[in-house]
Amino acid sequence: MVALAEAANLSAATIHRIFRGDNRPNDITMRKIANALDLPVDTVKGRLAMVVRRQWSPPAAIELLDDDDIQVIELMIRQLAKHRREALELAGTQ
Repeated sequence: MVALAEAANLSAATIHRIFRGDNRPNDITMRKIANALDLPVDTVKGRLAMVVRRQWSPPAAIELLDDDDIQVIELMIRQLAKHRREALELAGTQ
């Protein structure tokens, strides 16, 4: 991010805040980033929207789930977390 900041003549903190989703770049900043990347502004806007971390919120369709569905999903998440921990532990012992 430092190299991008330097190329765009922006501070590294500004670039970092943009990619964290804390700041939305104005048109001038967006143009500086696009020029630094040698890309059209519209391309950078589209890519930035995909990269920037956004706070996740469940889709409206979550209301369609009943208690049994939610319990199954919670069980699946716990199982995935357990398998991930086991894999990480196994990888750490090798």
